[in-house]
Amino acid sequence: MTAFYKLRQFPKNPKVSLEEKQWFGVAYSPAIASLDELAERVARRSGHSKGQVIGLIEDYFSRIERHVLSGRSVSMKPLGIIAPYISSSGAECADDCGVDSVRKVNIRLRTGEETLRRIQTRSCGGELDLKKFGE
Repeated sequence: MTAFYKLRQFPKNPKVSLEEKQWFGVAYSPAIASLDELAERVARRSGHSKGQVIGLIEDYFSRIERHVLSGRSVSMKPLGIIAPYISSSGAECADDCGVDSVRKVNIRLRTGEETLRRIQTRSCGGELDLKKFGE
């Protein structure tokens, strides 16, 4: 499989100086697969109609959302585990670290071992070919 990257310039150390910059390769996706496109491909392979597949996918993700919003992690093997994520500021005393210290709430995917292995570059034993976008 092939993944693309682009070059971007970012500050070398933003805490010290925004002037001094370095180049970095960052992941780039030239397109996003739509629900229709995915459903059509699944329908062709499964014998179900595109409408049935769309209904199942929508229900599946609705259930995942419900579980995550209630604070539960959800296994999405082989991709990984989708889970609520909270970032908070530190405190000297445990009693001072509560709801008011929460800075950010998000959802994260902890990539599954098999998917993580496969997405490594070929030189690292995976299946991924990296290509600079536009070349």
